[in-house]
Amino acid sequence: MKKCLICFMFFTLPFVFSGQINPEAKRANHWYFGYKAGIDFSSGVPVVDTSSQMYMQETGSTISDENGNLLFYTNGDTIWNKNHLIMANGTGLINCKSSSQGGLIVRKPSSLNLFYIFTNDCEENNCMSGVHYSIIDMNLNAGLGAVTVKNVLLYAPSTEKLTSVYHCNNNDIWIVGQTRNSNQFRCYLLTSLGINTTPVLTNIGYIHNDDTTPAVGVIDFSPDKQKLAVVYSIYNPHGIEELYDFDASTGLISNLLVLPPDTSEYGVAFSSDSQKLYIGSGGGGGIANKIYQYDLSSNSSSTIISSKTLILYSTSNWPTIDLQNGSDGKIYGTRFCLDSVSVINNPNLSGSACNYNNAALSLKTGICHENFPRYSESIFSTTTLTDSATCATGIKNELLNGEITVFPNPTIDYFYVNNNGIENIFINIKDLFGNNIYANNYTEVNFRVDVRDLKKGIYIVNIKSGNKQQTIKLIKS
Repeated sequence: MKKCLICFMFFTLPFVFSGQINPEAKRANHWYFGYKAGIDFSSGVPVVDTSSQMYMQETGSTISDENGNLLFYTNGDTIWNKNHLIMANGTGLINCKSSSQGGLIVRKPSSLNLFYIFTNDCEENNCMSGVHYSIIDMNLNAGLGAVTVKNVLLYAPSTEKLTSVYHCNNNDIWIVGQTRNSNQFRCYLLTSLGINTTPVLTNIGYIHNDDTTPAVGVIDFSPDKQKLAVVYSIYNPHGIEELYDFDASTGLISNLLVLPPDTSEYGVAFSSDSQKLYIGSGGGGGIANKIYQYDLSSNSSSTIISSKTLILYSTSNWPTIDLQNGSDGKIYGTRFCLDSVSVINNPNLSGSACNYNNAALSLKTGICHENFPRYSESIFSTTTLTDSATCATGIKNELLNGEITVFPNPTIDYFYVNNNGIENIFINIKDLFGNNIYANNYTEVNFRVDVRDLKKGIYIVNIKSGNKQQTIKLIKS
């Protein structure tokens, strides 16, 4: 987070899980970050680990096996194995050490031994190199692993934002990033066959450009996979905070809610029950460091906004920057350039009951920098994740029961939507093979949708607002 530095210088099967820490969370048992800093969650409580051989500024990730044993870790350029030695062919990954979400390790679905590392460019390079991936086979080199595929371009240009979340089938994984100088989200599906290089695209939200600092910031999912939060770390006049709905079946993003902005937002984390959202802002140099909590349980835009509660306010030049769920159900924060981390002990609770502790765990000889390792946040869920109905139709929603009308049907060139005053309508059109044809978000009352480019035939139109939806068949004549 160079922007903060400037200110300062001045195969597991699909899982069913409910009510306890998800067994898949053991893959996040070992954290290595900062300057040779480490935390081991294997015992159920965080224990300081000083074994790391890595310096990680912002880019980096760590992965363990299904039993919670360390496999390897990376700072986006170099990979170290479980013995803390450089992995075979494990150097020279294309990356930028100053990318806020520049390193992400994801297990290939239905495989015990194959892992993908996604690396990302940064603002200093205008993110022109984009996102690349490499593949590691842990069956090689006597179980210590080796890089077998290196630096395959996924897309460019990117932003610094890159994350992942499980598909609703709880086996496949969505890799989610953004296209620079646009408002375009890109969702790539990783399956047992590899990565589908044709992304699901959604154009929605803040249109960032090179005149601000659009690349910088974080994108993160709620553990239940239904919400997506995005922050843009802008100093002047203020940052951007956005909250969306996410369909883990289709990869589509909808229902933008713009949250009240602050200055240089960076850290984002959801509670394990997905009902609380925490956003950190500030970064030293006279800019106050803050952490806010939002209560999402109402699913009402106005209620969510009014629930904003200040959890931390500090004018220290050593701010808490990144926020990350731990396998113990707590949320941890990096304390920039210090030898300790902060913690939100009870993130599912409201307001001060969440129990924020600023210097909760000493790292001994390790030092924090900006970020913690990154994970697929759905492994931290404490709600049931497997639901065949949800996976067949996307997020479970109540019906709109005809509150929204579409006409004419059949249509030749346009169809009109009468939303009866309902705000934030998301329209998604698919063909009968399930292919996404069109997706857009509307805030107008009574609008039209241009379908002149569609071929004659029958299409499925999904209309969604908040937690309600309706589906109609549209005939293009």
